[in-house]
Amino acid sequence: MRLLLCLMFALLLAACTPEEPRFDASTEEAFQASTKLVRDSMPETRHPALQQALMQLTFQSMMGDNPNLLKLAAAAKTPGSFLGQLAPIVNGRTGEEVIAIAADMKQKRAERQLAAVNSEIQTLELQLQEAQSKHQEERKTLDRIVIDGARYYWSKGQFRDEAVIAFKITNSAEVAIAKIVLHGLLESPGRSVPWVKDSFSYEIKGGLEPGEAQELALAPNIFGSWSEASLKDRSDLVLTLSLPGITDANGNEIGSTSNRNIERIGERLATLRKQRTELGQ
Repeated sequence: MRLLLCLMFALLLAACTPEEPRFDASTEEAFQASTKLVRDSMPETRHPALQQALMQLTFQSMMGDNPNLLKLAAAAKTPGSFLGQLAPIVNGRTGEEVIAIAADMKQKRAERQLAAVNSEIQTLELQLQEAQSKHQEERKTLDRIVIDGARYYWSKGQFRDEAVIAFKITNSAEVAIAKIVLHGLLESPGRSVPWVKDSFSYEIKGGLEPGEAQELALAPNIFGSWSEASLKDRSDLVLTLSLPGITDANGNEIGSTSNRNIERIGERLATLRKQRTELGQ
C-alpha cells in the first residue's frame, strides 16, 4: 500500500511540474516569443551562454567553417534565411539543449581544425628538413666563393659625390657565376646599431668562371640607405659583406631560393604552432 501511494504521488508531482520552455521556430514571431520564454526560464548567469550559442549556431548554419562578409550580406538580404537555417537545429529544444549542441559543434570543429593543422605541420616539417639539407649542400658551394677586401667610401662622380662599395670576389667553386647576392653591414666600432643593413644583387659582366677573381667597385642607388649624405664624412665606417646566394651560368639560383624557402616554411610553421596551442594542444 505504501509503494502504491509513493507511485501515485510521483505521478501527481510529474503532472503538476510545468514543462520547460522550448524554442518554436515555425515562424519568425513564434521564434522571437519562444526565445524570450526560454531565456526567462533560465538562470540569469546562463543568459550569456545561450546568446553565444544562438549566435554561433546561426553563423555556423549560414556560412559553415568559412565565414565571410559577402556571404553574410547575401544571407541578410534573403527574408527568413537565418531562421530557415537555424530552425532544424533549435526547434523543440530547451535552452540547455541548444547550449550543449553549440558546445558539441564547437568541439568537433576544433578537433577537425586541429587535425588539419597537425597534418600541415607534419608536411611542412618534412619540407623544412629537405630545404635545410639542400641549403647545407648549396652552402658548401657558396663557402668556396670568397669575398674579401670590402671597403665603403665616397668618390667624385660626374654630377655629384657617390658612395662606393668595393671588394674582391674569388670563385673557387666548380660553377660559373652570373649574378651574386650580397648582404652588407655598415657599422662604426662602439655603436650597437649599424648605419646600413641591406641586401643587394649584382650581375657580373661576362660572368666569373671557376678559378677567376675580380675587383669590383659598385655604386649603390643614390636614393638608397647606402648613399645617405650623413655617411659621407665619417672615417670610422666598417663594411662587412656576406654572400647568401648566386645565380650560375644556367640561371640556377644557389642559396637564395632554399634560404627563402626556409624562411617561408618557418614563418608558416610558427603560425600553425600558435594555432595548435590556441586549439588546445
